[in-house]
Amino acid sequence: MKLMGEVVKYHRAGGDLPGPWMPSSYHCPGVLEANEGVLMNHIFIKSIEEK
Repeated sequence: MKLMGEVVKYHRAGGDLPGPWMPSSYHCPGVLEANEGVLMNHIFIKSIEEK
């Protein structure tokens, strides 16, 4: 029961005046870069068993 990895995400949103421009929200890292699947692939390796 040991911690082997951790995903940390930061997200900032809101506070912008409404308008036709893009909102100034920011998140780091991107959703595709930091998720449970990516974490599992970095912690564990796939082994190929020879028969």
